[in-house]
Amino acid sequence: MGTLGAFYDLLGARPGAFAYHLVILLALEAMAGISFIEYRHTRNPDQHHVLWAFFVPFLLRIPLLAGSLLEDVIPASLLYALDVASLTSMWWAFLTPLVGRRAGRAFLVGNLLALATTITVFFSSWQQTLAAAPLFEYAASWQRPIWDLWATLIPFSAAALLLVYRGQVGHSLPTVSFTLMTLGNGLILLDQVGLGRLVNLVAYPLLAASVYRAAIQDLWAYRQELETLSGESLRQTQELLFLVEISRAIGESLDLDVILQRVVESMAHVLNADRTAIFLAEEGTNSLRLATQYAPLEACTDRHGSPLVPMNEQPLLTHVVRRRRQLILDTGNRRSQLGSLY
Repeated sequence: MGTLGAFYDLLGARPGAFAYHLVILLALEAMAGISFIEYRHTRNPDQHHVLWAFFVPFLLRIPLLAGSLLEDVIPASLLYALDVASLTSMWWAFLTPLVGRRAGRAFLVGNLLALATTITVFFSSWQQTLAAAPLFEYAASWQRPIWDLWATLIPFSAAALLLVYRGQVGHSLPTVSFTLMTLGNGLILLDQVGLGRLVNLVAYPLLAASVYRAAIQDLWAYRQELETLSGESLRQTQELLFLVEISRAIGESLDLDVILQRVVESMAHVLNADRTAIFLAEEGTNSLRLATQYAPLEACTDRHGSPLVPMNEQPLLTHVVRRRRQLILDTGNRRSQLGSLY
Protein backbone atom coordinates (compact mmCIF):
# COMPACT_ATOMS: atom_id res chain seq x y z
CA MET A 1 0.00 0.00 0.00
CA GLY A 2 2.93 2.30 0.70
CA THR A 3 4.27 1.79 -2.81
CA LEU A 4 0.87 2.52 -4.38
CA GLY A 5 0.48 5.58 -2.20
CA ALA A 6 3.87 6.84 -3.30
CA PHE A 7 2.90 6.22 -6.93
CA TYR A 8 -0.35 8.15 -6.50
CA ASP A 9 1.54 11.00 -4.88
CA LEU A 10 4.01 11.00 -7.76
CA LEU A 11 1.21 11.31 -10.32
CA GLY A 12 -0.17 14.24 -8.36
CA ALA A 13 3.20 16.01 -8.29
CA ARG A 14 4.86 17.97 -11.11
CA PRO A 15 7.05 15.16 -12.58
CA GLY A 16 4.13 12.73 -12.48
CA ALA A 17 1.86 15.32 -14.08
CA PHE A 18 4.31 15.59 -16.98
CA ALA A 19 4.26 11.81 -17.51
CA TYR A 20 0.46 11.80 -17.20
CA HIS A 21 -0.05 14.44 -19.87
CA LEU A 22 2.59 12.83 -22.09
CA VAL A 23 0.79 9.46 -22.10
CA ILE A 24 -2.53 11.14 -22.89
CA LEU A 25 -0.85 13.14 -25.64
CA LEU A 26 0.52 9.94 -27.19
CA ALA A 27 -2.91 8.29 -27.01
CA LEU A 28 -4.49 11.27 -28.79
CA GLU A 29 -1.71 11.19 -31.37
CA ALA A 30 -2.52 7.53 -32.03
CA MET A 31 -6.23 8.35 -32.46
CA ALA A 32 -5.47 11.19 -34.85
CA GLY A 33 -3.04 9.01 -36.82
CA ILE A 34 -5.53 6.15 -37.14
CA SER A 35 -8.26 8.55 -38.26
CA PHE A 36 -5.91 10.11 -40.82
CA ILE A 37 -5.02 6.71 -42.30
CA GLU A 38 -8.69 5.76 -42.55
CA TYR A 39 -9.60 9.08 -44.15
CA ARG A 40 -6.73 8.80 -46.64
CA HIS A 41 -7.96 5.38 -47.78
CA THR A 42 -11.72 6.00 -47.79
CA ARG A 43 -12.07 9.78 -48.27
CA ASN A 44 -15.17 9.50 -46.13
CA PRO A 45 -16.48 13.03 -45.34
CA ASP A 46 -17.70 11.86 -41.93
CA GLN A 47 -14.20 10.68 -41.10
CA HIS A 48 -12.83 14.13 -41.92
CA HIS A 49 -14.53 15.74 -38.93
CA VAL A 50 -13.41 12.84 -36.72
CA LEU A 51 -9.83 13.48 -37.81
CA TRP A 52 -10.09 17.12 -36.76
CA ALA A 53 -11.86 16.13 -33.55
CA PHE A 54 -8.79 14.12 -32.50
CA PHE A 55 -6.20 16.45 -33.96
CA VAL A 56 -7.54 19.45 -32.03
CA PRO A 57 -7.33 17.73 -28.59
CA PHE A 58 -3.81 16.65 -29.52
CA LEU A 59 -2.87 20.28 -30.10
CA LEU A 60 -4.67 21.39 -26.95
CA ARG A 61 -2.78 18.86 -24.86
CA ILE A 62 0.60 20.26 -25.86
CA PRO A 63 0.19 23.37 -23.65
CA LEU A 64 -1.02 21.08 -20.86
CA LEU A 65 2.18 19.08 -21.20
CA ALA A 66 4.23 22.25 -21.07
CA GLY A 67 2.11 23.63 -18.25
CA SER A 68 2.90 20.62 -16.07
CA LEU A 69 6.47 21.93 -15.97
CA LEU A 70 5.76 25.66 -16.31
CA GLU A 71 2.81 26.20 -14.01
CA ASP A 72 4.02 29.68 -13.11
CA VAL A 73 4.22 30.77 -16.75
CA ILE A 74 0.92 29.51 -18.20
CA PRO A 75 -2.24 30.63 -16.34
CA ALA A 76 -3.79 27.70 -14.47
CA SER A 77 -7.30 28.65 -15.55
CA LEU A 78 -6.21 28.39 -19.19
CA LEU A 79 -4.80 24.90 -18.60
CA TYR A 80 -8.06 23.71 -17.04
CA ALA A 81 -10.01 25.27 -19.90
CA LEU A 82 -7.84 23.44 -22.44
CA ASP A 83 -8.56 20.16 -20.65
CA VAL A 84 -12.32 20.79 -20.86
CA ALA A 85 -12.02 21.83 -24.52
CA SER A 86 -10.15 18.60 -25.27
CA LEU A 87 -12.92 16.52 -23.69
CA THR A 88 -15.54 18.52 -25.58
CA SER A 89 -13.85 17.79 -28.88
CA MET A 90 -13.69 14.05 -28.14
CA TRP A 91 -17.37 14.06 -27.15
CA TRP A 92 -18.15 15.66 -30.50
CA ALA A 93 -16.07 13.06 -32.36
CA PHE A 94 -17.71 10.02 -30.79
CA LEU A 95 -21.28 11.19 -30.25
CA THR A 96 -22.06 13.22 -33.38
CA PRO A 97 -22.66 10.09 -35.55
CA LEU A 98 -25.18 8.94 -32.93
CA VAL A 99 -27.02 12.11 -31.91
CA GLY A 100 -26.83 13.85 -35.29
CA ARG A 101 -24.76 16.70 -36.68
CA ARG A 102 -27.05 19.43 -35.41
CA ALA A 103 -27.01 18.19 -31.80
CA GLY A 104 -23.27 17.53 -31.96
CA ARG A 105 -22.56 20.99 -33.34
CA ALA A 106 -24.80 22.57 -30.70
CA PHE A 107 -22.91 20.77 -27.93
CA LEU A 108 -19.54 21.76 -29.36
CA VAL A 109 -20.37 25.42 -29.95
CA GLY A 110 -22.25 25.74 -26.66
CA ASN A 111 -19.37 24.35 -24.62
CA LEU A 112 -16.77 26.46 -26.40
CA LEU A 113 -18.79 29.64 -25.86
CA ALA A 114 -19.30 28.72 -22.21
CA LEU A 115 -15.56 28.07 -21.93
CA ALA A 116 -14.68 31.45 -23.41
CA THR A 117 -17.04 33.22 -21.01
CA THR A 118 -15.91 31.23 -17.99
CA ILE A 119 -12.21 31.68 -18.58
CA THR A 120 -12.69 35.44 -19.02
CA VAL A 121 -14.51 35.72 -15.70
CA PHE A 122 -12.24 33.29 -13.86
CA PHE A 123 -9.01 34.85 -15.10
CA SER A 124 -10.05 38.30 -13.93
CA SER A 125 -11.12 36.94 -10.54
CA TRP A 126 -7.93 34.93 -10.16
CA GLN A 127 -5.78 37.95 -10.91
CA GLN A 128 -7.53 39.84 -8.13
CA THR A 129 -6.94 36.90 -5.77
CA LEU A 130 -3.24 36.81 -6.64
CA ALA A 131 -2.96 40.53 -6.06
CA ALA A 132 -4.31 40.04 -2.54
CA ALA A 133 -2.45 36.77 -1.80
CA PRO A 134 0.50 36.20 -4.18
CA LEU A 135 1.36 32.77 -2.71
CA PHE A 136 -2.16 31.39 -2.95
CA GLU A 137 -2.33 28.23 -5.09
CA TYR A 138 -4.94 27.75 -7.80
CA ALA A 139 -5.57 24.17 -6.66
CA ALA A 140 -6.99 25.56 -3.42
CA SER A 141 -9.24 28.13 -5.07
CA TRP A 142 -13.00 27.84 -5.54
CA GLN A 143 -12.53 27.74 -9.31
CA ARG A 144 -10.76 24.38 -9.49
CA PRO A 145 -13.76 22.23 -8.38
CA ILE A 146 -15.87 23.88 -11.08
CA TRP A 147 -13.36 22.90 -13.76
CA ASP A 148 -13.10 19.37 -12.36
CA LEU A 149 -16.88 19.02 -12.23
CA TRP A 150 -17.12 20.21 -15.82
CA ALA A 151 -14.44 17.72 -16.86
CA THR A 152 -16.42 14.98 -15.10
CA LEU A 153 -19.82 15.77 -16.58
CA ILE A 154 -18.63 15.71 -20.21
CA PRO A 155 -17.42 12.08 -20.22
CA PHE A 156 -20.36 11.13 -18.01
CA SER A 157 -22.84 12.43 -20.60
CA ALA A 158 -20.85 10.67 -23.34
CA ALA A 159 -20.94 7.35 -21.49
CA ALA A 160 -24.68 7.71 -20.81
CA LEU A 161 -25.46 8.44 -24.47
CA LEU A 162 -23.27 5.57 -25.63
CA LEU A 163 -25.30 3.28 -23.39
CA VAL A 164 -28.51 4.62 -24.91
CA TYR A 165 -27.20 4.06 -28.45
CA ARG A 166 -25.28 0.87 -27.65
CA GLY A 167 -27.11 -0.98 -30.43
CA GLN A 168 -25.55 1.34 -33.02
CA VAL A 169 -22.07 1.39 -31.49
CA GLY A 170 -21.49 -2.35 -31.81
CA HIS A 171 -18.86 -2.68 -29.08
CA SER A 172 -18.40 -1.42 -25.53
CA LEU A 173 -14.86 0.02 -25.59
CA PRO A 174 -15.93 3.68 -26.04
CA THR A 175 -18.50 3.33 -23.25
CA VAL A 176 -15.94 1.78 -20.90
CA SER A 177 -13.38 4.46 -21.79
CA PHE A 178 -15.70 7.39 -21.10
CA THR A 179 -16.93 5.69 -17.92
CA LEU A 180 -13.34 5.41 -16.70
CA MET A 181 -12.76 9.07 -17.60
CA THR A 182 -15.81 9.97 -15.54
CA LEU A 183 -14.44 7.98 -12.62
CA GLY A 184 -10.95 9.42 -13.00
CA ASN A 185 -12.07 13.04 -13.21
CA GLY A 186 -14.53 12.42 -10.39
CA LEU A 187 -11.68 11.22 -8.18
CA ILE A 188 -9.70 14.33 -9.10
CA LEU A 189 -12.75 16.39 -8.11
CA LEU A 190 -12.63 14.64 -4.71
CA ASP A 191 -8.93 15.57 -4.32
CA GLN A 192 -7.73 12.06 -5.20
CA VAL A 193 -5.54 13.46 -7.96
CA GLY A 194 -3.03 10.62 -8.21
CA LEU A 195 -5.66 7.87 -8.27
CA GLY A 196 -7.83 9.81 -10.70
CA ARG A 197 -4.95 10.30 -13.11
CA LEU A 198 -4.10 6.61 -12.88
CA VAL A 199 -7.65 5.74 -13.95
CA ASN A 200 -7.42 8.20 -16.82
CA LEU A 201 -4.16 6.59 -17.93
CA VAL A 202 -6.21 3.42 -18.51
CA ALA A 203 -9.13 5.24 -20.15
CA TYR A 204 -7.26 7.06 -22.92
CA PRO A 205 -5.38 4.02 -24.33
CA LEU A 206 -8.68 2.12 -24.30
CA LEU A 207 -10.22 4.96 -26.27
CA ALA A 208 -7.38 4.72 -28.79
CA ALA A 209 -8.01 0.97 -29.05
CA SER A 210 -11.69 1.62 -29.78
CA VAL A 211 -10.74 4.05 -32.55
CA TYR A 212 -8.40 1.44 -34.02
CA ARG A 213 -11.11 -1.21 -33.92
CA ALA A 214 -13.65 1.09 -35.56
CA ALA A 215 -11.12 1.99 -38.27
CA ILE A 216 -10.48 -1.69 -39.04
CA GLN A 217 -14.22 -2.33 -39.32
CA ASP A 218 -14.74 0.68 -41.59
CA LEU A 219 -11.83 -0.28 -43.84
CA TRP A 220 -13.13 -3.84 -44.10
CA ALA A 221 -16.61 -2.57 -45.01
CA TYR A 222 -15.05 -0.23 -47.56
CA ARG A 223 -13.15 -3.14 -49.08
CA GLN A 224 -16.31 -5.24 -49.29
CA GLU A 225 -18.12 -2.36 -50.97
CA LEU A 226 -15.35 -2.01 -53.54
CA GLU A 227 -15.45 -5.75 -54.24
CA THR A 228 -19.21 -5.59 -54.73
CA LEU A 229 -18.91 -2.63 -57.09
CA SER A 230 -16.13 -4.38 -59.01
CA GLY A 231 -18.24 -7.52 -59.39
CA GLU A 232 -21.22 -5.50 -60.57
CA SER A 233 -19.07 -3.60 -63.06
CA LEU A 234 -17.66 -6.88 -64.38
CA ARG A 235 -21.15 -8.31 -64.81
CA GLN A 236 -22.33 -5.22 -66.68
CA THR A 237 -19.26 -5.36 -68.90
CA GLN A 238 -19.96 -9.01 -69.72
CA GLU A 239 -23.54 -8.18 -70.59
CA LEU A 240 -22.37 -5.40 -72.87
CA LEU A 241 -19.93 -7.75 -74.59
CA PHE A 242 -22.68 -10.30 -75.18
CA LEU A 243 -24.92 -7.62 -76.64
CA VAL A 244 -22.08 -6.62 -78.94
CA GLU A 245 -21.71 -10.28 -79.90
CA ILE A 246 -25.41 -10.47 -80.72
CA SER A 247 -25.16 -7.37 -82.87
CA ARG A 248 -22.16 -8.85 -84.68
CA ALA A 249 -23.99 -12.14 -85.25
CA ILE A 250 -26.95 -10.32 -86.74
CA GLY A 251 -24.66 -8.43 -89.08
CA GLU A 252 -22.74 -11.52 -90.22
CA SER A 253 -25.64 -13.64 -91.41
CA LEU A 254 -28.86 -13.14 -93.32
CA ASP A 255 -30.25 -16.53 -92.30
CA LEU A 256 -32.98 -15.92 -89.72
CA ASP A 257 -32.55 -19.33 -88.11
CA VAL A 258 -28.80 -18.78 -87.64
CA ILE A 259 -29.35 -15.32 -86.22
CA LEU A 260 -32.00 -16.51 -83.77
CA GLN A 261 -29.83 -19.42 -82.65
CA ARG A 262 -26.89 -17.14 -81.91
CA VAL A 263 -29.16 -14.74 -80.08
CA VAL A 264 -30.53 -17.41 -77.71
CA GLU A 265 -27.03 -18.74 -77.08
CA SER A 266 -25.75 -15.29 -76.17
CA MET A 267 -28.75 -14.51 -74.00
CA ALA A 268 -28.29 -17.78 -72.12
CA HIS A 269 -24.80 -16.63 -71.14
CA VAL A 270 -25.98 -13.11 -70.28
CA LEU A 271 -28.82 -14.31 -68.04
CA ASN A 272 -26.95 -17.38 -66.77
CA ALA A 273 -30.09 -19.32 -67.72
CA ASP A 274 -30.60 -23.06 -68.12
CA ARG A 275 -32.68 -22.53 -71.24
CA THR A 276 -33.47 -19.63 -73.55
CA ALA A 277 -36.01 -19.62 -76.35
CA ILE A 278 -37.56 -17.32 -78.92
CA PHE A 279 -41.22 -17.61 -79.90
CA LEU A 280 -42.53 -15.98 -83.06
CA ALA A 281 -46.10 -14.97 -83.76
CA GLU A 282 -47.76 -17.27 -86.28
CA GLU A 283 -49.39 -15.29 -89.06
CA GLY A 284 -53.13 -15.61 -89.36
CA THR A 285 -53.54 -17.14 -85.90
CA ASN A 286 -53.52 -15.94 -82.32
CA SER A 287 -50.71 -18.36 -81.51
CA LEU A 288 -46.96 -18.48 -81.00
CA ARG A 289 -44.49 -20.90 -82.52
CA LEU A 290 -41.18 -21.90 -80.97
CA ALA A 291 -38.56 -20.63 -83.42
CA THR A 292 -35.44 -21.81 -81.59
CA GLN A 293 -34.09 -22.50 -78.15
CA TYR A 294 -30.80 -23.16 -76.41
CA ALA A 295 -30.22 -25.33 -73.34
CA PRO A 296 -26.51 -25.60 -72.43
CA LEU A 297 -27.07 -28.53 -70.06
CA GLU A 298 -29.05 -30.63 -72.51
CA ALA A 299 -27.84 -32.46 -75.57
CA CYS A 300 -30.79 -31.49 -77.73
CA THR A 301 -31.32 -27.78 -78.15
CA ASP A 302 -33.49 -27.59 -81.25
CA ARG A 303 -37.26 -27.93 -81.21
CA HIS A 304 -38.32 -26.87 -84.70
CA GLY A 305 -41.75 -28.07 -85.64
CA SER A 306 -43.14 -27.73 -82.13
CA PRO A 307 -46.89 -27.38 -81.85
CA LEU A 308 -48.40 -23.93 -81.72
CA VAL A 309 -49.02 -22.27 -78.37
CA PRO A 310 -52.49 -20.64 -78.32
CA MET A 311 -52.17 -17.26 -76.66
CA ASN A 312 -55.74 -17.35 -75.37
CA GLU A 313 -54.65 -20.23 -73.13
CA GLN A 314 -51.71 -18.25 -71.77
CA PRO A 315 -52.94 -14.86 -70.42
CA LEU A 316 -49.53 -14.05 -68.97
CA LEU A 317 -47.84 -14.72 -72.28
CA THR A 318 -50.38 -12.51 -74.05
CA HIS A 319 -49.63 -9.70 -71.59
CA VAL A 320 -45.88 -10.03 -72.18
CA VAL A 321 -46.25 -9.95 -75.96
CA ARG A 322 -48.42 -6.86 -75.86
CA ARG A 323 -45.93 -5.05 -73.65
CA ARG A 324 -43.03 -6.24 -75.84
CA ARG A 325 -41.09 -7.59 -72.86
CA GLN A 326 -38.96 -10.66 -72.28
CA LEU A 327 -40.32 -13.45 -70.10
CA ILE A 328 -38.13 -15.11 -67.47
CA LEU A 329 -39.47 -18.38 -66.04
CA ASP A 330 -38.56 -20.39 -62.98
CA THR A 331 -38.30 -23.91 -64.35
CA GLY A 332 -38.20 -25.30 -60.84
CA ASN A 333 -41.84 -24.34 -60.35
CA ARG A 334 -43.61 -27.24 -62.03
CA ARG A 335 -47.04 -25.87 -61.13
CA SER A 336 -46.57 -22.88 -63.40
CA GLN A 337 -49.24 -22.46 -66.08
CA LEU A 338 -46.43 -21.84 -68.55
CA GLY A 339 -44.82 -25.21 -67.87
CA SER A 340 -45.77 -26.46 -71.32
CA LEU A 341 -43.40 -23.93 -72.87
CA TYR A 342 -40.37 -25.73 -71.51
